Amino acid sequence: GSFVGELADIAKPIVAFNFDDGLAEDSLAYSLFKEFGYPASFGLIADQVYNANKNPLLNYKNYEKDGFEVLSHSSSHIYFNTDNTDPVNYHELTASAEKLRTLGFSTNGLIVPYSTITANNLSYAKTIYDYILIGGSGLNGKNGFKNKTITRVSAIGSGVAGCKSLIDQAIADRQLLVFYDHGMGREGSFTETEWREVLTYLQTKMSNNLIEVHNVKNAISKYYGIKTTNLSKQLNDYNQAPSAASASWVFENNTAAATKFEDVNSANETLRVMVPSGAAIGSGFSLSNTI
Repeated sequence: GSFVGELADIAKPIVAFNFDDGLAEDSLAYSLFKEFGYPASFGLIADQVYNANKNPLLNYKNYEKDGFEVLSHSSSHIYFNTDNTDPVNYHELTASAEKLRTLGFSTNGLIVPYSTITANNLSYAKTIYDYILIGGSGLNGKNGFKNKTITRVSAIGSGVAGCKSLIDQAIADRQLLVFYDHGMGREGSFTETEWREVLTYLQTKMSNNLIEVHNVKNAISKYYGIKTTNLSKQLNDYNQAPSAASASWVFENNTAAATKFEDVNSANETLRVMVPSGAAIGSGFSLSNTI
């Protein structure tokens, strides 16, 4: 990994938040957390980033500019509680990270789908990611971060009162606390009102300088006294578009909205689409499929 440094001598309590699955409601989470000045993290399912029911990818690029973070939530959201073959782990763990990084995100971390991962799958994941979020109490002390793992706790599972209590405990024990949720307002997730109550409570602690709020990457970096590198691999010369199989929506009024995309499909074929920016379809368009 790309972490360097040692555990900070005196760790100040920190809380971080992440939202899973790249859902449309992430726009609500972004707006609310930005209102409070609390940058959160979003876990994207790499194979679904262009689905119509997901939050538009461009939004996350704008979120990152405001200090929010994009993590991998695997390629297709499979279980990791039984050992996977290397090809499966390559697709779910390596390819998801590479895709997000190629799209311009500095994706250092993995949110494990369903929160459980075997030792063998974890060993593989550790070669790709600097930190890995798994299920647990959500409270991580100075002796935490073993095997690059950080525990996180469900906000809806804790309830509003439980979230407040966990914040108090993190302050008392000087711990790193990580909450997670899914689409704000969806069934099985906090409503905006519930989140607002938790964030308002946290704000009172922040105003007394008792705790800090960071995205997951910066929280880990500051709490454990370590740093991460920018893993973005996007070429500045190109915009990114979805794979050829699902790219029809990027062409508007018969003109190309993207100049280049390259992806690897499930058959391990490299697909490339090259279109001069703004050119009419049929003018300078080429599609190559190479194995």
